[in-house]
Amino acid sequence: MITRHHHIPSGLPQKLDLHVPPTGRSAAEGYAELLRLLEDLGERLNRGPVSKGELRVWEHAVIAHLHDREIDRLMRVPDEAAFENLALPEERWRNLRAILLARKGLNQNAC
Repeated sequence: MITRHHHIPSGLPQKLDLHVPPTGRSAAEGYAELLRLLEDLGERLNRGPVSKGELRVWEHAVIAHLHDREIDRLMRVPDEAAFENLALPEERWRNLRAILLARKGLNQNAC
């Protein structure tokens, strides 16, 4: 059964709806493609494990649309000594969601 854990809701107030792009030119640059990639990874995660190869291809596609500081944020993982590689796709999904929220001027804890 497919869960909706990684579903990006729409129909929220404009400021909170990730489907509504930010208004700033720099923030809006590549935003639609990043949202598409976030939804793509979310759908894959909902179906089951994501392979290292699939994740690597996804990362390269995402990085092409990020600013330098955002790349660092995408690649960030919690305490690396205790981090499990199986959780990496989930972390990448959370990190990209946080980047999109930041581009809209929101904190990831706002949604």
